[in-house]
Amino acid sequence: MKNCTVYNLLKKKFTYTNYDLRTRCHLLHHYQTTNLYIKRDDELSFGITGTKLRKYASLIPYAKQFKEVYLTGNVQGNHVLSFLQLAIENQFNLRFFLKGDSKSSTGNAFYAQLLLQDKNGYWLKREDDPYEVATKYAQDNPSCFVVPEGGDCFASIPGATTLGLDIIANEEELGICFDHIFVDSGTGVSAIGLILGLSLKGHKGEVHVLSLADKEQVFMQKLAHYKVMLESHLQHNITISVSIHYHYPTTAKAFGSTNQTVFHEIKRVAKEEGFFLDPLYSAKLSLFVRQIIQKIPAASKKLMIHSGGALALIGFKDKLMENSRHV
Repeated sequence: MKNCTVYNLLKKKFTYTNYDLRTRCHLLHHYQTTNLYIKRDDELSFGITGTKLRKYASLIPYAKQFKEVYLTGNVQGNHVLSFLQLAIENQFNLRFFLKGDSKSSTGNAFYAQLLLQDKNGYWLKREDDPYEVATKYAQDNPSCFVVPEGGDCFASIPGATTLGLDIIANEEELGICFDHIFVDSGTGVSAIGLILGLSLKGHKGEVHVLSLADKEQVFMQKLAHYKVMLESHLQHNITISVSIHYHYPTTAKAFGSTNQTVFHEIKRVAKEEGFFLDPLYSAKLSLFVRQIIQKIPAASKKLMIHSGGALALIGFKDKLMENSRHV
């Protein structure tokens, strides 16, 4: 199907916001290879983490159907910070169920403090499951929507597919076809949307998913589940046309962890390429790409997706400034 045909089919079946979800691709120059591009999804939004804006394009209209919305997750999470902003903008009757330090001044928690009103939610213990607690509160309230951590629900998938479709539009503009596409993954929604969006167009590339959270089996189960649901809504069979490679970080492996290697990469990319990475996702993806491209033919066309999140750099000033002039 042509891109316009796919978009029309999706818009016929799902409600979208009017967000502008087009982003550019451009070449990188200091990764010891040729034909490596970056997709600047970090430019989609300043406060709302890049690629996440795509899934909100369908999640927000879905949430609007409910009288109450319960937000779950960790106060340091990109999803929590992003969804809070849109919830306020859309005047949701919002209640939060969050883990993390309610007084933290580092990372996303600092910004979340500016948005949250304590009277509208609950701070949970480390051992609590926010989604489970919120679901119990909502069980007698059919007009309530509990937003899973990371927006990990089918309502996010139609928006997430726009990543794959936009990459195909970039290819048409550039006159190339990407052989290898690299994407980071937390809950996996954006990566799944990428795979489904590409597959709707029959793309034959190889998608490399760098997982910062889920195991491969969990990711593949989610992909199969959301694929069936999307097929049912579209009444259209989807064949996964891309090859999927699942990877894990080689440094700062624990979810949410950082180290000096990660901060060095952030400083290096800033000085060599002129944009900012975040320490939890995109910096780890950049490090992974530097390694794996040594195994990929230089002539192949490669694309790294910058998912955004540079706001998370706040609170890490001292670590970033250490020897920064000597990178």
